[in-house]
Amino acid sequence: MERVIREYQRASFPNVSFLNLPSRAEGVIPLGVTEIAQSPGWWFRVPQSPGIGGVWTSAQSGLHQVLAWCPEVIAHLVALDSVRGSTSHHYTLRVNRCLATLSETDLEYGKGWERFPGIDLWECFAIRDPLHRIVQQQALGAPRLTFEEAA
Repeated sequence: MERVIREYQRASFPNVSFLNLPSRAEGVIPLGVTEIAQSPGWWFRVPQSPGIGGVWTSAQSGLHQVLAWCPEVIAHLVALDSVRGSTSHHYTLRVNRCLATLSETDLEYGKGWERFPGIDLWECFAIRDPLHRIVQQQALGAPRLTFEEAA
């Protein structure tokens, strides 16, 4: 089974080196790594100074890093439309010391990551669901700014 997982990972993420980190089964998880809600087997760590950030997936042999970066939610923006009563969500994110605001729709479809220098859009598209959930999970604790859009 482990061989199949590794072959799948290498085929799905050819430009990513997989790090063998201690597994959860061994009771040792790298400091600061958080499980992604509603994404079993996926973990993330927002980079802190000093420290590494990234996104990992778990296998029998341990955690394997699939991204060497992780978005950090700076603010959760909620736009209210008084005419239609609808709401749209946007998130101001920091990746590698750069800021950009992405919409909920961008994240859902794996778009917008190209706004950050050095980020491979295809790499993000392959794991769009875990990235989307990382942002949603962090947004729960981020400052929320609600505003009404003019008609």
